[in-house]
Amino acid sequence: MNIAYLAAAIFAAVFLATLGLFLLGRNRLARRNRRLRQRLGTVLAGGARPDEGGGYMLLRDTSYSRIPFLDRLLSGLRVARHMQKRIDEAGMPIKAGPLILSMLSAAAFVWLIVGSVLGREIIGLVGAVIVGVIPYFWV
Repeated sequence: MNIAYLAAAIFAAVFLATLGLFLLGRNRLARRNRRLRQRLGTVLAGGARPDEGGGYMLLRDTSYSRIPFLDRLLSGLRVARHMQKRIDEAGMPIKAGPLILSMLSAAAFVWLIVGSVLGREIIGLVGAVIVGVIPYFWV
């Protein structure tokens, strides 16, 4: 039983550290988005010169994660494309990769706590599914 508590504590520490890093990165991303909006406003206001074709060239970020392996994995999944579309429509400053990882982490944490510590594996699995899909419906 002590090993289960230790595993839960280690998982909680890693999860909270990941969440802290995510929140720190989110602030940096918000600053970058603000600069991008300012540059886009300059283009739309006529302060920028058109390219050779007569139009303005805007690049769209189509990556799902900064982690190359996860980006390749998610780029082949229709669920990730749909989730990224919903995130873009909501105007949220997050990619589908970190959101999917947070969903999986939250689900694993609930399953670990309820299933291992309390000894209710089926209830832990149901709780994990419910907690895991909450961020999807939040977006």
